[in-house]
Amino acid sequence: MRLLFTALACLISVNIFSQTTFTGANNTIWSDAGNWSNGLPSLGNEGTIPAGMNVVNEGYIDNIADINNYGTISNEGYMDNYGTIINEGNIGNDGTIINDGLIDNFGLIFNDNDGTINNNGLIENNGLIDNSGNIDNFGTID
Repeated sequence: MRLLFTALACLISVNIFSQTTFTGANNTIWSDAGNWSNGLPSLGNEGTIPAGMNVVNEGYIDNIADINNYGTISNEGYMDNYGTIINEGNIGNDGTIINDGLIDNFGLIFNDNDGTINNNGLIENNGLIDNSGNIDNFGTID
């Protein structure tokens, strides 16, 4: 019984601290799990987008994970962020970004004239926000 408990504890700890990296193996679409090394980012499965990679959201992302972006996220759909996005690359928004978590920006957030950012959380801006769209701020932009 003790051995079974130890094995189960090890399995759980591996799943809690897992990580996935965008590879673009199939295409550039975020929601295609085959584009990620360990499935889609989710709670306990931190996502990384490497430099030089372009990830496109054409649908809906409900993010509760930690995302480290060194490449480009092109949002043409709807992204609801409850987690943390650390942006050291580019985020281009032609859709809607709802931020109920944290966006820590060291790169560029480009909010196009068709884009909307609705901030209910925190945008910690150490980079550049280029806005020709709409930013509705009900949280904090630092």
